[in-house]
Amino acid sequence: MDSVILGTTAVLAVGLGSYFAARDISNISSSVLSSSRVKSYPFMAGISLLSINLMFTYLDPYYVNLGFTFYFGLAGTNSIWFLLRAFFGKKSRKLFTYPHSKSILFEFVIPSEPVDFLLSDLPLYIIGVVINVIYFTTKNNLANNIIAFSVAFYGVLSIRVEKFTSAAPLLWSLLIYDVFFVYQTDVMTSVAQKLEGPVKLVINLHGHGNSVLGLGDLVLPGIFISTCSRFDHFIKKVTGRRSPYWFIAMVFYATAMGVTDYVCYKTRRGQPALLFITPLVTIPILFTALVRREYRAFCSYSG
Repeated sequence: MDSVILGTTAVLAVGLGSYFAARDISNISSSVLSSSRVKSYPFMAGISLLSINLMFTYLDPYYVNLGFTFYFGLAGTNSIWFLLRAFFGKKSRKLFTYPHSKSILFEFVIPSEPVDFLLSDLPLYIIGVVINVIYFTTKNNLANNIIAFSVAFYGVLSIRVEKFTSAAPLLWSLLIYDVFFVYQTDVMTSVAQKLEGPVKLVINLHGHGNSVLGLGDLVLPGIFISTCSRFDHFIKKVTGRRSPYWFIAMVFYATAMGVTDYVCYKTRRGQPALLFITPLVTIPILFTALVRREYRAFCSYSG
């Protein structure tokens, strides 16, 4: 039952983020990944992981986690703010322009484009601050999951690829990264155990430890699925008919969550979820495009 809750939470975050990604939400900042940046992502991810591992090896873990506390605190607060803004945001008086940066270091921390901070944003932002204070003072799993859910939602909603043909290679290249660092080294496991922060969904197994799911297993497939959602919206706008890409991608993402959980249960060890998510999401979408004779439009679409 606990694993079902974990999988359902992941599906909900990806589903909502990718659904809203196709809608014109003017009060949400977005970031576009160029093809060259997509190609470098696995290397940057690997360098980042190794760098964090070195920090924990040679520096006092307390101070390393203290630094990440401020980083995750800002990311979590802003993500909750944008999650609430997507549902409850409304026009009101502008108070100031929120700080922004295009640096990859702040991908999930602050907006990449200027965003007006409105009077109506004030209570939403305060809610984000309160939830983050609760988490960082108590390490409460519920607060952790609210923040992680919000970060995943915001990542899926706001990060776009320059071309559709970049979305699938991004997933497959990071699948190789994921498999290597799970099966060939203990670096990922070591960092996950030492790093304190809302970087994963956590469900307590009632005396049998925790079941966890990293945010990369939500955001990365979510970028591909949100592109499917935008393509559906594009087809509807051009032809007036509905297309099934987003629905199919979500069905197979949910299936992949179930397969991952089953394999973890049978092997009694953690598995790289992208090993199951990537083929189960990308191959059916490619097959659908071929059957519907939309492969050329699918590949040339710029989301």
